[in-house]
Amino acid sequence: NMGLEGKILDDNVANLSSLKNIMIHSNIFSGTISPQISSLKLLEYLDAKENLFWSTIPDTITSLENMYHLNLAQNYLHGNLPLN
Repeated sequence: NMGLEGKILDDNVANLSSLKNIMIHSNIFSGTISPQISSLKLLEYLDAKENLFWSTIPDTITSLENMYHLNLAQNYLHGNLPLN
């Protein structure tokens, strides 16, 4: 735990279009996961477990065709993982 906090997967995430890996697990990041996450076309690995994200997982996350690892466990997300 690095103790990092704030909002990180909000609408500004679209500005980070070259990201391939996001490893922000075990922190205090909060807020919702923006549908703009679909702008990260190169994203392969997202580990955001053990944070304070809430709401539902956006349907747009299924458009990330290069993603092979997704871990959103131990947050306050509800609903089902959208299936394409």
